[in-house]
Amino acid sequence: GGIPEGAPAPTVLYGYGGFEISMSPGYSATVGESFLTKGVCYAMACIRGGGEFGAQWHRAAKKEKRWRAYEDFAAVAKDLVATGVTTHATLGCMGGSNGGLLTGAMMTHYPHLFGAVVSQCPLLDMERYVLLTSGPSWIDEYGDPNVPEERDALLGFSPYHNLEKSVDVAVKERGFDERAARRGEHIPATLFTTSTADDRVHPSHARRVVH
Repeated sequence: GGIPEGAPAPTVLYGYGGFEISMSPGYSATVGESFLTKGVCYAMACIRGGGEFGAQWHRAAKKEKRWRAYEDFAAVAKDLVATGVTTHATLGCMGGSNGGLLTGAMMTHYPHLFGAVVSQCPLLDMERYVLLTSGPSWIDEYGDPNVPEERDALLGFSPYHNLEKSVDVAVKERGFDERAARRGEHIPATLFTTSTADDRVHPSHARRVVH
């Protein structure tokens, strides 16, 4: 085999988009062995919230503006399909920690863009994140659920709190059978990973969504 030149290929889209951390392009032996040698394309999205273009790029997706990071990531996913790199069915997304929140948001808000989602050690319950492990130290990044206007913004993107809404959207806007949607058939194949040894993101985030 292999994939014919110019044909859409299975693709992994990776992102982070937070805490002014830059996702700089570069070769990774792990990526090479895990994906590239198997004919899988690998794309890295430099979205708002990160530090790729300075402090202003980071501030553009803090707190009530957090949604912009998800819009950016979704836009990259759409472009990968529009330019023929891949198809929605063969596009997966992956991220960890804050990136796990990012891919969790893709699962609930943009499920139609992906064939698979990997959410590693994610934050997913953005109403209670401040009650767990390092949560209070992230208030400046995400917002404070005890402040009404910031809580509204948090609940607007929180993956856990939008699971039911994603069912409604699938039925009303994407034509899914309601029973199928309630079984989660509108959600792409999703893998959550977590660890009881993680002293930053509590495993209950992933467990809460799975159960």
